[in-house]
Amino acid sequence: TIDLYWIVRDGGLMLLLSQLLLTKESFESCKIQVFCIAEEEADAEGLKADVKKFLYDLRMQAEVFVIIMKWDVQVDSGTPQDESLDAFTSANQRIVDYLTEMKARAERE
Repeated sequence: TIDLYWIVRDGGLMLLLSQLLLTKESFESCKIQVFCIAEEEADAEGLKADVKKFLYDLRMQAEVFVIIMKWDVQVDSGTPQDESLDAFTSANQRIVDYLTEMKARAERE
């Protein structure tokens, strides 16, 4: 089997790769299994139906499996997550400042 882990924002690269593999003699008898992740059990059936329809529209034959994973985010003071948020906020502010400066410079010229 060719196991494909569905990544929504990959532009279909993994789907294309699985189809390309099937063109090779050593993979031509393989079946494709698509694994996707749902955060809630209530979302699982809808996600499975959506992915199956998408694959049908692409004329791809694959078996779809939905894995339910609940993410519990714990935020404690001083954790790496807080540091990442601070770094993002700082970088975002620098971009805003730079764009403001560029706009002002363009208006002067």
